[in-house]
Amino acid sequence: MNGIYKAITEAMKEISPIAKGKKNAEQHFQYRGIDDVMNELNPILAKHNIFIYPEVIESKRSERQTQRGGTLLYSILTIRYHFAAEDGSEICVTVIGEGMDSGDKASNKAMAIAFKYACLQTFCIPTEDMPDPDANTPEKITPKAKTTPPAQKPLPPKNGKPTPQDELTCLKSEAWNLIQRLPQEKQADWINSCKGANMATLKEIIGDVTKLLAAPPQDKPANQQPTPDKEAALTPQGKQNEGQRLAEQAANPEAQGTAPEGEIKPNELEIY
Repeated sequence: MNGIYKAITEAMKEISPIAKGKKNAEQHFQYRGIDDVMNELNPILAKHNIFIYPEVIESKRSERQTQRGGTLLYSILTIRYHFAAEDGSEICVTVIGEGMDSGDKASNKAMAIAFKYACLQTFCIPTEDMPDPDANTPEKITPKAKTTPPAQKPLPPKNGKPTPQDELTCLKSEAWNLIQRLPQEKQADWINSCKGANMATLKEIIGDVTKLLAAPPQDKPANQQPTPDKEAALTPQGKQNEGQRLAEQAANPEAQGTAPEGEIKPNELEIY
C-alpha cells in the first residue's frame, strides 16, 4: 500500500471525536476551533510520520464597511494542502477559506479555516452534533416577475387652475399611453421624439399616433415591393426625410429633372 494512504488510515483509527465546545459571540452557534483540531491531531500525525504543508493557489481581497462605518478586510484563499508521508508519497486536498479582519489578520483567519476543514474532511473527524445537510430543506424562492412601470400621473392643479407644467405633464402622460399601444418595434422613434418636446409638439405627436392606431392594417401581396405608406410618413423619421426632400427641391428646382429633347413631358400630354 502507498505510504501516505496507510499512514492516514492508521491515524484515523486513533482520532477521537472533537466536540463543538466553543460558541460564536455574535451569531451564537457552537463550533470546533482550530486549536481543538490541532491539539487532537498533532501527536497522532507525529506518531505516524505525516506532515502537512500548504500551497496558496489563489488569493482575493476586498474591503467591506461595517454598520458602524469602519472598514473590514475580506480575504478569500484557495489553498491546496499536501499530506505527505516519510516515503515521499502524498495526497492533495484543495479547500477555500474566508476571513475578515479590521487589521492584518484576514488572510491568517482564512488559512486557519481552510486548514481546519481540510483536516476534518480528510480524516473524517466525527463530532457528536454534526448536522446533516439533508436534514433541512431551504425555502423555495420564486423570482420576481418583471413589471412595467406605471404611466406617470399628473399632479393635481393648484387653486383649481392647471399650470403650464401640469398641462405639459398631462400631454406627456397621454402621449406615453398611446405610444405603448403601438407595436414594440415602432415605439423607440416616438419615445425619442417626446423627449424635450413642448406642448405643441406633444399635441402633434398625440394626433399622429392616434391616426396610426385608428388606421386599419393593410395586407400587402408577398411579391409586391415595399413602398412608402401613410404610416411611414407619420413617423418622426418620415417627417424629417420629407422635409429634407422639399427643402432640396426648393433650393435646386433644376434637380427635379428635364425631359430629353424631342420627348413629350407629362404636362404636355395633358395640353395636347
